[in-house]
Order: sequence, then C-alpha cells, then structure tokens
Amino acid sequence: MVTTLACISHAQARAMAANGFLDVRTAVVHNGLDGSVCESRPGDGEAFRRRLGLDARPIVLFGGRASGAKGGDQLVRAMAHVTRRIPAQLVVLGDRPEYFAVVRRIAAESGLPCSGRSGVVHDGGWLDAEGLREAHGAAAVCAIPSVYPDPFNLMTLRAMLHGRPVVGTCHGATPELVVDGVTGRIADPWDAAAFGGAIADVLAHPATAASMGASGRMRALAEFTLERQLSGYARLLGVPV
Repeated sequence: MVTTLACISHAQARAMAANGFLDVRTAVVHNGLDGSVCESRPGDGEAFRRRLGLDARPIVLFGGRASGAKGGDQLVRAMAHVTRRIPAQLVVLGDRPEYFAVVRRIAAESGLPCSGRSGVVHDGGWLDAEGLREAHGAAAVCAIPSVYPDPFNLMTLRAMLHGRPVVGTCHGATPELVVDGVTGRIADPWDAAAFGGAIADVLAHPATAASMGASGRMRALAEFTLERQLSGYARLLGVPV
C-alpha cells in the first residue's frame, strides 16, 4: 500500500493531484547535482568555440533531451526575435540528428542560417562531461523552453551551478528553480516574441547577466544539492542521515 508519494517538484505534486492522486500524502524532494563537478574552468569557453568552429557572437545554449516537448521548436522561432536585436547564435546539444533536421527546417522557415561559421543555429551533438562543462563555459545564457509541465529539468540546475543566467519556461518546475529577475528570466515559450525578448534582454546587459549567473549558483548550492536530495529521501524512509 502506498502511503507517501515522493515528487521531484511542487509542480509534479500538483500534476499528480490533478490526475487523481488525492488520498496519498505527497512529499517533495527536489533533485540535486554536485556543484564541484558543475563548475566551468578558465579557457572552457574558447575550447568549446574551437570545438564547433564558432565565432565570437554570444551563445544561447539549449540541451538535454532536445525535442519539441522540451521547446526546441519554439526556441528556434524565438531566436528570430533575438537576432533582430542582438547578434547571437544558438547551440543545440544532444545526440538526436533526426530532431536537428526539424530544427533546420524551422530555422529555414524563420530565416535563420544553420550552416557555416556565420550560422545562427548550430548542432552541438552529444558531449561528454568535459565537453558539457566547456559548453556551459561558453554560454552567455542557457535556455529552458519546455512547453509541457516539465517536472524538473536538470539542465536548468546544471546551468545555474555553472553560473549561467537561465531564461526558462513558465510551465512545470522551472519557476521553482529560477527566480525571475534575480537568477534569470521566466517567460512563456509559446510566445516566441516574449521568450526571444527575454533572451535578448539578458544578452544586452552582460553585467546583469553575470550577476544573475552568480546568484543562480549561490541558490543552487544552497537549495539543490545532492546532500539535500539524499537527506530528503532518508527522512521519508526513516533512515538516519
């Protein structure tokens, strides 16, 4: 018999309640990551640019399980609004060439080139731990544009630990991590102009972006650590910490 339903966010807990799980105690234990691993080093940004042959334009980073549900389609459309204000480029991470074909099509429809050093949208492919660290070192902003109630996007937390400002979705758990105007911006990815505008605002103010990134890392180290996650589950199971 289930006595407690463990959820990884308050957003997931609300979704479970909305789907009929009303008679079970719900406990929220947020996911955590190791902050000592998710920390960029000097030279990482340049190493990543060399890896992909990128120029000096600021990089918007999007990764994880890149897909339409994760908001990739909308992010490409948003980039059309970004580039009207700021010369920037989008790097899509992940080993899903079939999805990047969709990205290319949407980019072409939006007038965004996808090839060559001067392209706006780039396929970053699958990266190992070192490559992922370098990617975050290069990023001016990380985009989390999920268009469904994502229960806890770990790329959000990874970006925060790397000290990068996040422009995140208003759907799902991202607003539990990203404090709008403090550690990044929250916007609706279904509104490409609004989401692109939020990205452009962050890119247009590097000092504010750096402050947001620093605040994000501090918040992640205080609220979303592996230690807090493990102790949360230990309490639920009645195991001494």
